[in-house]
Amino acid sequence: GMTNLPPITSPSDLTVLVDDLPLSIRGIAPPLRADEQRLMIIVPRLSTRPQDTDGETQVDLRTTFNKYSGGFSNAYSFDSIVDFSYMSDPAASIARFQTGGSALTLRLNVASNMAGTTGGVFPCGDFFDAPSASLLGRGPLCFWSAPDALEALLGPGALLVPGDRVALLPYLLRSENGVSDYAPSVSSIVTAPVAADPPVFSIVAPAVVGECDVAAVRAAHAYARPLSFQWSCVDCGTGDDASSLATLLSYEGGEEITLRPEDMPRPDYTYTFQAVATDFLGGVSAPVEFSVARTRQPVPLITVSAGTDEADRSQEVYVAADVAFSACGGGEDEAVFRWEQTGPADPAPAQRVPAAALASVGPVVVIPGNSLVAGDYELTLITTLPSLTPPQLLRTPARFSVRPSALEARIAGGSRVVGAQQDLVLDASGSRDPDDPAAVLRYDWTCQLDGSLPCIDLATRLVLELPNQAVRTVPAGALAPGRYSFALTLSVGSRASMAHAAIDLVQWYAPPVSAAVLGEVVHGGVSYVNVREGVPLVVEAPAVDGAEYAWGSGDPSLGAYVAGQSLRRLLVDASALTVGRSYVLTLSMTVPAAQGQVCEGGACVGGASLQVTVNRPPFGGDCSVSPLSGRELVDPFTVSCSGWADDQPPILYKFGARMGGQDVLFGRTLEARQALHLAMGSEDLIVCAQDAVGGVSFLRGFADIEITNATLDASFVSERALAMSRLSQFSEFSNFAFAVGSKLDNDEAAAAGGGDNGNGGGGRRAASGEVLGSLIESLEAMMAKSPPTRESALASLGTLSTLTKATNPRAASLKSASLLATLSGKVAGAALPAGEANTVLGTAQSVLVALSKAGYNSRSEELSTIASLSSAVVTAMADVARSLRQDGDPAVLCGGAANCSTA
Repeated sequence: GMTNLPPITSPSDLTVLVDDLPLSIRGIAPPLRADEQRLMIIVPRLSTRPQDTDGETQVDLRTTFNKYSGGFSNAYSFDSIVDFSYMSDPAASIARFQTGGSALTLRLNVASNMAGTTGGVFPCGDFFDAPSASLLGRGPLCFWSAPDALEALLGPGALLVPGDRVALLPYLLRSENGVSDYAPSVSSIVTAPVAADPPVFSIVAPAVVGECDVAAVRAAHAYARPLSFQWSCVDCGTGDDASSLATLLSYEGGEEITLRPEDMPRPDYTYTFQAVATDFLGGVSAPVEFSVARTRQPVPLITVSAGTDEADRSQEVYVAADVAFSACGGGEDEAVFRWEQTGPADPAPAQRVPAAALASVGPVVVIPGNSLVAGDYELTLITTLPSLTPPQLLRTPARFSVRPSALEARIAGGSRVVGAQQDLVLDASGSRDPDDPAAVLRYDWTCQLDGSLPCIDLATRLVLELPNQAVRTVPAGALAPGRYSFALTLSVGSRASMAHAAIDLVQWYAPPVSAAVLGEVVHGGVSYVNVREGVPLVVEAPAVDGAEYAWGSGDPSLGAYVAGQSLRRLLVDASALTVGRSYVLTLSMTVPAAQGQVCEGGACVGGASLQVTVNRPPFGGDCSVSPLSGRELVDPFTVSCSGWADDQPPILYKFGARMGGQDVLFGRTLEARQALHLAMGSEDLIVCAQDAVGGVSFLRGFADIEITNATLDASFVSERALAMSRLSQFSEFSNFAFAVGSKLDNDEAAAAGGGDNGNGGGGRRAASGEVLGSLIESLEAMMAKSPPTRESALASLGTLSTLTKATNPRAASLKSASLLATLSGKVAGAALPAGEANTVLGTAQSVLVALSKAGYNSRSEELSTIASLSSAVVTAMADVARSLRQDGDPAVLCGGAANCSTA
């Protein structure tokens, strides 16, 4: 850095200081050019110097020429200063639980090499040492959300609590730029979440219990980590019985308790209890009281739950009852259900549950999104049992809350490049209030130049004015070229949400560019995508004649997948994306300059960027089953799950098994438990958990069960189906019917192979027809009693596909076609997802095949009926095909080429 100096003949001619500490010059090196002189200086390792908080220490190397020349007293005092930095080994800044305690973030003081990974999800044992990994539960998963942040998704049975120390494997991390050494140790004490609210839960318990029955009481909550509970009596009567019950409860600390008849011996008395929860962070809940009345009558055991304590206003609310007949017997003949809103006490019009929802005469109420304003609600299921003496009327309440949804602020086009001599359009008209599409929104705009300076309008020389409008146009020439940041604050009352757009104003003409992610789901103002193995993320730009496209990303993990793609449709392999991480994708579009357009080099270049977050599906859950062995069709297997967590609640569950060579799932419930009816060969159980933006996780192989053979008895099937029909249990009925179909298939296969599988060959054809006929009659009766909802219609459509497999299908297929025409109308809508369309089309295909078989050797009057029903089925299929949501490849959308042909 010093020039025009006399020759340096000795190291003493120079003084070298590093941050004011003198260093010695090792020697004078031969010059590479005539006008330079080279010195060798070794700066020692800064091992004793404290590092900056970002893991980087900047050093000033000052060299001073201090040689006197020609006897003059004045010295050459030329200084040269060189700045360089030392990179420290990565160290932990903090390890903190995320809200809810289901995940941990370990943040580093410097961007790291991410242990040599470029993205993806890995077992946490790849990063954490053995003692730390043992605290993270079974099968914890880890990923890098940023080069300085490692995320750990805790598995079932996690033991980690605040105050524990976690450590990474030694010599795993170095600085991202590769300058630092590998860190011999990275560890940190775990801290609690920034905001830790006390736990909230609800009690699911029968309101009335007969003298033969056991009351199962459960504390329902949405936390991944289990809560500990303190159960106690508020009013358990008097005397020794009350003391015994209080003592019994004092020993209970889990989430479930059972109250036996001998625990509550006083007849016709209402017992009142209290539960208090404590979470693993030490937070204590408010006490929750509940009552259980003991009666002499053999009343059904009824529990009602909304599945979640709090739901966004824009989300549907499912209130479902679980009904089981008394072990005392009686009351099975008929159970009449009716729903009533019992809270708030005097509801305003906007607080009233829609009459159509309350009109349900089954055990499930579905309240559409945006039906209720924010607040606390209570629904009560009123069950009438006219066959008991005297007739009984049971009231079972369920409570839930509705909260406002987050506003969705959006700026069309996002961040982009615009010519300074073009109008800049800021369009936020796509913003919305999910709770009220007609809400009057307030739009507040701000603008900054280079991140901090005010935006100056060149015409007025004043700060640019951006009035409260959804669409604001900044005239051409109003702003000088530069990088501008526009922020939108969208508000309704006290609710607010923000959106940002970075606009690069350039001197030349920039063609307008935009890009959109196919299949994105906007939730809470954030754009999410769900990825699954083998299916790429698709980002698409509009087609422009003569345009050349170039995609990019500032994220190194996407570089290999994005760079070089020059089509208007960008495909990103799912393996390159990490769940829970946000990515910024950029698009540059080049078009030939048109007449009147001034562009650099004769080609006009426009650009845009968008941010998308890869949704993290439900995680951390575990499931169990009871019993582990039982008879097919006769003994239900109850699957119970716990520990599931998700960033986008609520979580909906489906339960099923692999039957007949395919995965079959039943129900769609907020309750993390389900009783399944299974046939032999269905030992591989499956649980599907889905969050509010469509993220799906599957769990299978979590238990080894044994199913033993049972003789198929038509009267048993009819009796069990009739009981489900009386209780309007569509999902349970669908499961039972499918298991019966699997049993029939197994028996037929066994007979073909020379065995009888418990059902003799003689009469099997008649038995199959009788069994399937009784199931169809039960489904008809259930639909007559309780008109199907969209959910129950989907379950029933799956049932129809099974029922049309009868050996003598004429009666079954005729009734199935009639039911299909009715049910499909409940499913088809303006935006039918691919999975639902697949259910309808696949079932319709089975029904049409069955109808064609039924047409052979039929009487003329039957042929007319068959033709009419076939026409109705085809019409229903056409309605479904028209309502398909076009959000992906048609083959994926239809669920396979066969169903596309059917559509």
